[in-house]
Amino acid sequence: MPKLGMAGSSVLLLPAVEALKIAIENKFDAFEIFGEFPQCVFDELKPDDRAAMADLVADSGIDLAVHAPFTSLNPAALNPGARAESLRQIMQAIDLCSEIGGSAVIVHNGEHVLSPNFRAKAPYAHNVGWENNIKSLQIAANFAREQQVKLCLENIGFEPDHMDRSVDDMIKIREEVMAGGAELFFTLDIGHARLNGELDVAINKMGPFIRHIHFTDNFGKIDDHLPIGEGNFDYRPHLDFFRKFEGIITLEVVGIGTDPAGAVKSLKYVREKLGL
Repeated sequence: MPKLGMAGSSVLLLPAVEALKIAIENKFDAFEIFGEFPQCVFDELKPDDRAAMADLVADSGIDLAVHAPFTSLNPAALNPGARAESLRQIMQAIDLCSEIGGSAVIVHNGEHVLSPNFRAKAPYAHNVGWENNIKSLQIAANFAREQQVKLCLENIGFEPDHMDRSVDDMIKIREEVMAGGAELFFTLDIGHARLNGELDVAINKMGPFIRHIHFTDNFGKIDDHLPIGEGNFDYRPHLDFFRKFEGIITLEVVGIGTDPAGAVKSLKYVREKLGL
């Protein structure tokens, strides 16, 4: 059976320590820290907060994941300084996860920074960005293995500038990262896969390498991140896969506030209606 996790993004305006407490109080099996402003900016995280989270994890037995930051960052950047800073912050997520007893870090691929027209006329620019993304992920994945944390690459796909536009891209990226001796796993975001029209393909092709899942709801048009049961996502064809999954399934509700009602409602729905 999976471990059902509360997403830090469901109470985005709460500090990570307070959000973690809510997850424990509401009997979630896991919690995913959202490594973005304002919940958890790694450079501003106090030693006392890191220690408090480690104690909460140890005392409660809750499993923990950390979503690495991605806003304004790009591990595929053509600018070396921008790329180095992006990688530094991914490494900070891995370090925090390891320190406080977590098991998985979720990371995004990089993005193309030049227009499709430029890339078409100068294909080497596309290739340089692709190779930068691979090298950044190799470094991060090697560090994650040293820290005994699983680095899980999330499928984005539907966003036009991301390195991964399809499940096949995800498989190719993993193979190239692994060719350098690194270990890389997947976070399957079922909402993203639905928007890309590839959920069946994603489960079939990415399945053996999936170690974390983002469980979402939407209406098939935009990435709504609604409380589970409030969209029109049909989970039934894939319930067997979800029920047999043994990692964290984060119920990825997004709420710009401090009220966990959406997350708690989602947990009840998934347990009672879907039998997870």
